[in-house]
Amino acid sequence: MNNFESASKPGEIRVVFEDDRVHYAGQYVAVVVAETLQQVQRTAELVQVTYETRPPAIDIDQALDTLYDPAEFFGEKLAATRADPEPAFQQAEVTHEANYLMPIEHHNPVEPSASIAHWDGDELTLYETTQQVVGARNTVAETMGMPEENVHMVSPFIGGGFGCQGFIWPHSVMSAIAAKKVGRPVKLNLTRKQTFSGCGHRSETRQKVSLDASRDGKLSAIKHETLLQTSASARRLKRMESRCDGMAVCAWISSKRLVPMNSSRTRSIVQRPPTTAGDRAIGHTLSPIESICRIALWRLKRSASSPKPPVDATIHVSNQFPILTGWRTTTVTALGRGLSATQAGC
Repeated sequence: MNNFESASKPGEIRVVFEDDRVHYAGQYVAVVVAETLQQVQRTAELVQVTYETRPPAIDIDQALDTLYDPAEFFGEKLAATRADPEPAFQQAEVTHEANYLMPIEHHNPVEPSASIAHWDGDELTLYETTQQVVGARNTVAETMGMPEENVHMVSPFIGGGFGCQGFIWPHSVMSAIAAKKVGRPVKLNLTRKQTFSGCGHRSETRQKVSLDASRDGKLSAIKHETLLQTSASARRLKRMESRCDGMAVCAWISSKRLVPMNSSRTRSIVQRPPTTAGDRAIGHTLSPIESICRIALWRLKRSASSPKPPVDATIHVSNQFPILTGWRTTTVTALGRGLSATQAGC
């Protein structure tokens, strides 16, 4: 429906029902329409699907032979390097290396995604739970082969989103197809179970972070390597390099490798910022450096900030950091795009 490698149409390239293959767990294979909720639930239970089975890749280790290094995403280069960090690590006074495994995370807002489709001649009106009404309209129009001005997207209220309402998902097009077929308005609600597979997730990641610092707490080198789970049907990427790009005084390297998996649904944004998983890894790796150097965490972060930052930023420190570090101040103003403790805990 969408294209996550396109800046104008982010999302899954595959159109719903376009082939007879099952690309991931939870994929829609049919839609049932009935007069009442009870009727449609019972009818759906009676649908029988015959599958030709093939071995799925349900774990990153099973798909390591599909590793690839993406060049960029949304026009942004994903592998960034500033100088060579190896000499700094060889002469390091303080070094810490850690590995992090972060599981799949789901949005699950209180309000599950839903769609009501109504046709009036050649014009389609969709009542949606979406935060991107214009983008959703454009995607539906292109998918249905319609002029954009013939698609009307109505989304007066969002009962929670957490990222999954920022895109258009297959159930929206399914409701439009069903309404066209029966000649009546059709309402399609995702069940709570379907919210785990029908509207994106934050993918599993494996990260290796290496930090090098002087005894006075000045960071001099960072390595950040990532294995990022993605879908074989749409290679949806995300930024993982945390705020390394704002640490201008470091010789650092940040690399990314993705693993397409045929059992994984296309991932999406889950909350903000997009570098949350990377922020977590960098933030947790900073803590041992802080303890060894006996320097407050915010000073350690500030020592790595750009001397001429593009913007001013306020670092908000979460409640757990005073407990972990003994530092009792809860808010401090710092320059540049240094790590935020709030972001590291998202």
